Amino acid sequence: MVKLILTGFLALLLAASGFGQTRRSSSGTVKVKGHVTKSGAYVPPHRRTKADERFSNNWSTKGNVNPYTGKAGSRVSPPKKKGNGPGSGQYDPFRG
Repeated sequence: MVKLILTGFLALLLAASGFGQTRRSSSGTVKVKGHVTKSGAYVPPHRRTKADERFSNNWSTKGNVNPYTGKAGSRVSPPKKKGNGPGSGQYDPFRG
């Protein structure tokens, strides 16, 4: 019960403060504010590369290094897409 009340209070606090919004910078990165996921997990503020269709320019790609954490990328192939979009293997242009 206490967890439920605390989660509700945190959700209200985050909604009032504008958490979960992203801010773009001109350097190719996006600042992601801290937010709570649908499952109730808290994701702390972080940075990520701007979304585009190229796999090679992401920090997680092998050969690249995250300039904020110093962590070397390790992915050698893009992750499979989920859902009904292009690249998912289930794409139907007539369904949308």
